[in-house]
Amino acid sequence: MMQTKDKFFIDSNICLYLLSGEIIKKQIALELLSQNGIISTQVLSENINVLFKKFKTLSTTDIQTHIHFLVENSTVKIIDVETNSKSNFNKRKISNAMV
Repeated sequence: MMQTKDKFFIDSNICLYLLSGEIIKKQIALELLSQNGIISTQVLSENINVLFKKFKTLSTTDIQTHIHFLVENSTVKIIDVETNSKSNFNKRKISNAMV
């Protein structure tokens, strides 16, 4: 995967792919995290919620380890109005470039 200097947000599902049995999705998630993507505190909360509800075989320690891995391998941002505006602006820029 090509490295980029651009900042990018990593979605909750990408983070959950780290625990997936689907090897390709897991590799992509690891590659994105290796590029120091940005995750929000909301993504961390969503991961915790999904892991407790849908990954019932995971222990609390497993979930803590997953969250710690995300924090250590990404930049965590609190989403505020300014961050949201910048993100939406960049999405439009990317979408327009693809047309």
